[in-house]
Amino acid sequence: MQAVAKEGNSERGRACSESEQTQRASSGDGIHPENYRASCQPRAFSVGWRAFAAKELLSRVSIRASQPLPEISMSKAAFIILAAGDTHESLGRVVNAFMGALEYAKDGGGEARIIFDGAGTQAAAEFSKKDHKYNELFEKVRGQIEGACSYCAGAFEVTDKIKEANITLIDEFKGHPSFKKLIDDGYQVLVF
Repeated sequence: MQAVAKEGNSERGRACSESEQTQRASSGDGIHPENYRASCQPRAFSVGWRAFAAKELLSRVSIRASQPLPEISMSKAAFIILAAGDTHESLGRVVNAFMGALEYAKDGGGEARIIFDGAGTQAAAEFSKKDHKYNELFEKVRGQIEGACSYCAGAFEVTDKIKEANITLIDEFKGHPSFKKLIDDGYQVLVF
């Protein structure tokens, strides 16, 4: 299905002559020969032509980094905990992050950091309580806890509880932890 807009100019809707098609073919404009007729009709677009044009444009784009990307080391991992730990599902995510960090650092010989962000700041406050079901696991990974997002701790009203638990409040980028810094330092970021 093809629609042609003429907007007062009788030339706009016409098809290309053979000489115009030949001229376009020799100009090396990158348009596939099967699409010369459609390319001579600037206001005539079909779904196929749009897909072709998008593909052609993407084939001409090259991405150049201003600096080489840092090498990702599999020996460093940052476990970002966004789960609050207040439901069965989110409790499982927090525990899995702790278990992953414990395994990664102790058995894997790697370096692991744990950062509580978003609703995860609530998990930091709750898991640090001595009577919490998983406090023992929390204490095992305490040495790997880098901290909790300062802004989010305030938003979830757990700043005082985070401070009482001796967890550092992180304010590296507008009140939040810097994920760019972690990546630049070679950490693989895992989100729970």
